[in-house]
Amino acid sequence: MATITGQVIFDKERNKQLDVATDVGVGNIAIVLQNTTSNDRLGVTTATSPVTSIGIFRFTNVPDGNYRLILVDGYTGNTQDYSADFSSIYVERGAEIPKSKLPNYIVIQTDSRVDRINDLSAVSPTLIEVTVTGDVDNQNFYIGPTELNVVKSNVDVIASNDQVDDLNPEDIIDYEINTPAADPTQNLMPDNPDKYDNLYNLDDLDDSDNSDDDNNYNPTPSIVIPPLNSPNKISVSMTVNSNTTYVGDILTYNIVIQNIGSVSVGTANNPVILSDYLPQSVSLIPQSIFINNMQIPYINLFQLNLGILTPRNTVTVSFSVEVHSARFGPIYNMAKIFYGYSPTGFMNSNTYLVNSNVVITYVY
Repeated sequence: MATITGQVIFDKERNKQLDVATDVGVGNIAIVLQNTTSNDRLGVTTATSPVTSIGIFRFTNVPDGNYRLILVDGYTGNTQDYSADFSSIYVERGAEIPKSKLPNYIVIQTDSRVDRINDLSAVSPTLIEVTVTGDVDNQNFYIGPTELNVVKSNVDVIASNDQVDDLNPEDIIDYEINTPAADPTQNLMPDNPDKYDNLYNLDDLDDSDNSDDDNNYNPTPSIVIPPLNSPNKISVSMTVNSNTTYVGDILTYNIVIQNIGSVSVGTANNPVILSDYLPQSVSLIPQSIFINNMQIPYINLFQLNLGILTPRNTVTVSFSVEVHSARFGPIYNMAKIFYGYSPTGFMNSNTYLVNSNVVITYVY
């Protein structure tokens, strides 16, 4: 039996290599391993900690044969966290081939993002063919900032990303996505190309201000903590059913999200999102996720869409995990809530962040 390892890497310079100074691993992204003969498959979510291991994934007990590795954000099949056992009961037999899908740019930590870019595209293929006759290492997926070029203007120039700031707003009349595909046979782009229409809000540029202020061209929402007296306020609290546990036990988390402000929060394009990076020592139990006591399909807890919350509206999310390791020490868990709000509409909205309390369970 063999082991397959790799990492999902945010490749800031899009050069298909890990640059320690600028690139970072991307945690909690689903990678699916599927046998190309039997179509048996199992997913794994990339590690979220420690810092030196973020983005790493591993499949163990893999029999010899031919396989495909696929990056599938929001994968709804069975997954295990960080390390997936291909001989386990979680393997789905004779399953369909999943379609690759890239994550939203919010998976990239704020200080690693690229100015003026608010989407991701693949730098290397999102599907890797692997022949297993022994251990296979360094099966890495590189994703990077989508490249955006202005292609037409009233002054008849072609502007690259770095040259956009040299154009006056009234000169810009068109733009295009410029993302070289590493492999044209693979699904390297997100499913909905219309989302790129919002990369540059060209219609909203202020013709009266021709300053060099980069904010005129920056579509990346600022992620801020709502001020104390802000009308858009969310509270979030997390509880767990036990503060002590043993390997093999089941823990159940309960998260309560309430709009305690005076206005609705979240929009159709920037909804309320719950993000929970599960610790490495636990695995999410399929079919254990409930929203307001209603069971929902097994999905990735990193990007759970809760829609729009009206004032005083409360949403309760619960899920269960299995404890499979004690070597990482106590189990720490915290939920993050991202949401959009603007009194004037989506295009001018900010993305706000609220963290839950941290809950701790000691493993014996």
